[in-house]
Amino acid sequence: MSINWFDVTTYGAVGDGSTDDTTAIQNAINAAGDGNVVFFPAGKLYKTSSTLSVAYDNHTWLMYGASLWPNFNGVGVR
Repeated sequence: MSINWFDVTTYGAVGDGSTDDTTAIQNAINAAGDGNVVFFPAGKLYKTSSTLSVAYDNHTWLMYGASLWPNFNGVGVR
């Protein structure tokens, strides 16, 4: 079985710490589906404003120097 990588920036994530990347990240997660990798390039700060739903078999990789910055008002990853 081959594993495919889905780069969040391909789906529109900016990673500048001020742009809300929630929709782009969720779109990458949805496209990846089960058993694939959602990839966050290094050196960026990805901001989210609502809950992200990740499939059980989905692998999420934050590269060294990349950060996922949730808004802590009842927001998270499930």
